[in-house]
Amino acid sequence: MVIVWNERVIIDGWQKNLKRCVEEEEPRLNLKKANFSDSRRLSSLEAIELKPFGGIHVLYKDRCLARLTMGNFSAALEDVREALELAPNYTEAYICQGDVFLAMDQYDAAEKSYSTCLQIDPSICRSKSFKTRIGRLQEKQTAANKP
Repeated sequence: MVIVWNERVIIDGWQKNLKRCVEEEEPRLNLKKANFSDSRRLSSLEAIELKPFGGIHVLYKDRCLARLTMGNFSAALEDVREALELAPNYTEAYICQGDVFLAMDQYDAAEKSYSTCLQIDPSICRSKSFKTRIGRLQEKQTAANKP
């Protein structure tokens, strides 16, 4: 539904959210299929510029994952910082941030991100994927500390 008010066209929020959901789902499917170039294209600023009501932090986190996988660490960090600015208690973003720091060999920063995630949601420590991340971090820290 379109409402004309003071010579401005206002689109109801549900239309923005519907379009955002459609554009958000395609990149997620591409991420699952390891189709990262399409994921980056589809999840780029197009969906973010829609300024949807809620959920934009998830778009930033998803794009962070795509950029991380493609080796674009600085852009991945920018996206995860945007996600955390919008949703400071979003545990998945802290996990992504830790993954980016781990890929950049910044082990202390990775540990801090993972620790923050645990402070927000202690139950995450039971997750197999989280345990794997911590194990990988510990292995890299040990290897880095060997002479």
